[in-house]
Parts: sequence; C-alpha cells; structure tokens
Amino acid sequence: LQRQRNKITIRPLSETALSKMKGLCKNYVNSFFNNLQSEVEKHGFTPSRIYNVDGTGLLLVQKKSPKIVTVKGKRPVNALTSIESNFFVMVIVCMNAEGTYVPPMMVFPRKISSDRPCDGAPQGTMFSCIPHGWIDSDIFCEWFDHFLYCVKPTKTDPVLLILEGHNNYAKSVDLFDKARASYVSIISVPPHSSNKMQPLEVK
Repeated sequence: LQRQRNKITIRPLSETALSKMKGLCKNYVNSFFNNLQSEVEKHGFTPSRIYNVDGTGLLLVQKKSPKIVTVKGKRPVNALTSIESNFFVMVIVCMNAEGTYVPPMMVFPRKISSDRPCDGAPQGTMFSCIPHGWIDSDIFCEWFDHFLYCVKPTKTDPVLLILEGHNNYAKSVDLFDKARASYVSIISVPPHSSNKMQPLEVK
C-alpha cells in the first residue's frame, strides 16, 4: 500500500487570532475572575443582580435565495431578493445570571426614527437611530438609562454589570460616573476574549 503524506502548510496568524490569544492569557483571565470575586464578596451580589451586556449585529438581508416549492420541471421560478447586500441592525442584549432578560435596544442605521420597526418587537424594546449604524458612547449611555429604569438598583440592592473590555463606547467617563451614582458596579472581560468568556456570545 502506498502511503500518502499529509500536506502541511505554515501560515502566519491573523491579527484577530493574535488578539484573542493575548486576551485569553492566564494573567488576564485570572485578573478578571479575581475582580469578579472581589465585587461579589464586597457587595453580596445575588445571581439576579449580576447582569451581562453585549452588543451584536443582526443581518436583515438574506445571504442566499430561499428554496421555493414548485411544480417539478417548471422554469423559471420567480423569487424576490433584496437589492441591499449588507443591512445590519445593532442590538444591545442584557440578561442576569438567573436568565432574566432586560428588554433589548435596537439601533438602526438611519437618521430619522420610524414606528414601523416596533411592530412585533418584544415588549419594552428600546429603539434608536444613528447614521453610521454602529453603537457609540452616546447610544450606550442611552441604553444604560434604559437599563437603570428596568433593573432599578438601589444602595441596599446594587447591581453588577459585566461588559466587553475592548469596546470604546463602554469606556465613557460619563457612563462610569452615572454607574457609580446609581449603585452599579462595572467590570469587563479581557479584551478580545468575548468568544470564550462572554456568555451572550458563547455558542
């Protein structure tokens, strides 16, 4: 029998892969869990008061044409496909360790808001618009007000919020000042580690 050798190639790691490797290094991960333990012990957070927040993009335009049921042998079959090739809606999702969700916030890439996106959305969903469509510090602070309204933290019943460590919109000074005044502690997972340490991203 003739043996075939496996073909092996050496490729350089991408910047994204390198960033994820650095974010998941032992020191960063240990530091996060030490901070988490310290905050939980200091304030006595229960699972219902530990929240995790994540922003993600939803592609509203289909990538491939759907299959259609038709009579065998018939051609052509008409189908409708959007001419838009890339339409994202950003969604800010938040839930606590018991599995209770805060109503989401949807950010549409437009200048003027419309009532149409509200149809069929979960009760309490918040809507906002921004021309470039990406979450920035103003939008996130707007969401944070929505978060405070929903979870109602107090001095005797504070809240812990865990967020991603590499998003600039979550590093606003105004955000941390408002959180401190509203009895919300904020910690972040190591940068570029959300695919492994962000509960809302782990599949």
